[in-house]
Amino acid sequence: MHTTKRTNPTWLSEDDLNVYATQFERTGLTGALNRYRNMDRGWEGSRRLRRFPHCSAVKSGG
Repeated sequence: MHTTKRTNPTWLSEDDLNVYATQFERTGLTGALNRYRNMDRGWEGSRRLRRFPHCSAVKSGG
């Protein structure tokens, strides 16, 4: 078995990673999938906004 030491990006602390991992273990992908499942409804609700986001509000990675 090959093991390597994992290092977090500078913007992701070990405590932050533990929070995300704990929530993922609890809920899985339900929230993220529901967000995309209801994307049309979300855009309908945002018509009143003057500016639209140019990218997704959720981003994973560094």
